[in-house]
Amino acid sequence: MYDRYLFGIGELITDPAVKNVAGMTQYNAQLQRISALVAENPAIWCAILIGLQQRLLIEDPEQPGETIAPELAADWNLSKVQMRLLQDAGWTEPSLHDQVRLIQWVSAAAGLLTLAVPEKATVSLNQVLDMPETLLLLKTNYYDGIQWFNKEAAETFEILLEMIGFYLNCFDESGSADRRAVQVMALKQMAELFHKNVANSGYHYCCLYAPTDLDEEVLADDTMEKNNLDHPETSLDSKLTVEQDPSSDSVEKTAAEPQPEADQKSE
Repeated sequence: MYDRYLFGIGELITDPAVKNVAGMTQYNAQLQRISALVAENPAIWCAILIGLQQRLLIEDPEQPGETIAPELAADWNLSKVQMRLLQDAGWTEPSLHDQVRLIQWVSAAAGLLTLAVPEKATVSLNQVLDMPETLLLLKTNYYDGIQWFNKEAAETFEILLEMIGFYLNCFDESGSADRRAVQVMALKQMAELFHKNVANSGYHYCCLYAPTDLDEEVLADDTMEKNNLDHPETSLDSKLTVEQDPSSDSVEKTAAEPQPEADQKSE
């Protein structure tokens, strides 16, 4: 554990920009961006540092991604301890309560985020939004029957999503550069998706959820069914089965008949 801890701390204090990989242009550009975000947001980096250390202490060594003490923060009253340590260190911006929310979110979400891949960014984002720690972090509240979120908290959360991708496996001595690249790009996509959803949300929390491929298929099916009910004469079934009156001047071909090539000459 001691060697693993020292390795992880070394990774946490390493500038992401020095981890460039030859030939991976987009990944290297994102590392440069994360490096700049760390310099501009030291409190978020500090929360990642503390949160991942807390995660390391409660992680189940036999089952990666699982914890042996999920209620550690509450059982040990870690919030007060962390606030006191942050106060003594002079880290008072953002507020101590906000920093503790960041720490607890990192500890709770790390296991889920290590499984994120770019192709499933929408699914991962929705899973994160389901977490109670995310509700606290985004300072949600109900008013007039609507669940709202805080604009400034959402801006911080977006930065957190981008930054944490680089550090997720910092305590994994066997972690590969390829795995880190996957996580960095997956969290980048999640942050971009979250940014887009915030812009279109009107600050309604439910609008932060991203539609998955399955949701879109269901929506398309529902839309088609509604159109068929509203306009049965234009439904797919109608087009395939309705026969034209043979006495009509223009008889349309049925869907089953092959259509001639546009450039085929008549003989």
